[in-house]
Amino acid sequence: MWAIRYNKSGTTLSTAGVLATNFIPNSTQWRQETVNIASSSYNNKPNVRFKFEYLQNTGNNIYIDDINLDGTVGINEVLEEALNFSVYPNPAMSVATLDFTLTSRQTVRIDVLDVMGRVVNEIAATTLDAGEYQFELPSGLAAGLYSVRLNADGYVTSRKIMINK
Repeated sequence: MWAIRYNKSGTTLSTAGVLATNFIPNSTQWRQETVNIASSSYNNKPNVRFKFEYLQNTGNNIYIDDINLDGTVGINEVLEEALNFSVYPNPAMSVATLDFTLTSRQTVRIDVLDVMGRVVNEIAATTLDAGEYQFELPSGLAAGLYSVRLNADGYVTSRKIMINK
């Protein structure tokens, strides 16, 4: 059973007003939203799930990015910090670089995904030793918003990047 914790629609949801074309946000059209959920709702629960439901009634696209959950630090937060994963410059005109650090030998896969979550480019799929690594994103990407996904031995993290041409 789902419990509604947040509900926003119409002009209170919009960051760009009414558009006649498909909406793709630029850097000024993002905003931060905060939803406080009582810890009693999820403490000591084996599964906690979040559902985002978008009901389009003559509206346009909706984008959700960088969902952050606060609470007790677990192993994933330690792994995230240890990877030191970054993509720069952002936004990029043509060439962008991604850096990360491995603390041990790991199987790594790096993909570039479009805003629909489709893999548009596989940058690497290999086993790497511990160390610092740097890869360039493909220069042939069309202008738009992308996600660079890093999977290191099953731990998955991603960074958004805007390509401007």
